[in-house]
Amino acid sequence: MQRILRSYCMAGGNLFVSGSYIGSDMANDSSDKMFCRDILKYAYDSSLSDNKTESSVSGNKLRCHFTRKPNKRQYAVTSPEILMPQDTAIPIMKYDGSDGIAAIFYEGNRYRSCIMGFPFESISDQSTRNSLMNMLLRTFENKH
Repeated sequence: MQRILRSYCMAGGNLFVSGSYIGSDMANDSSDKMFCRDILKYAYDSSLSDNKTESSVSGNKLRCHFTRKPNKRQYAVTSPEILMPQDTAIPIMKYDGSDGIAAIFYEGNRYRSCIMGFPFESISDQSTRNSLMNMLLRTFENKH
């Protein structure tokens, strides 16, 4: 999959990645860490270790809430991950109440990417999810 994603990006494809454990699952193997650094433009820092029931992230005039405790209604993000931008990637969202970076954006000569340390679908409010996705699609569509 990494080979396919690398080729896709090098051919000018934009990439949006979000999920649980996208940092910690990639932190043990040197080739995985290199892929994250060189293509996805992030490195794994750590996971939020507090025991909150809900967390929120802010950035780009948006505030997104997500559930942290297992429940019957929505996927729980028990360990949101803190990312470190690599190369020229920039932080675009931070976890509220901490300096931890929740999402990064990279704009290179060939492709753009947005990586989130928590699942996009876990954002509680549908209109906030829609606003964030619209913002990303407009940004990806806007060529250099």
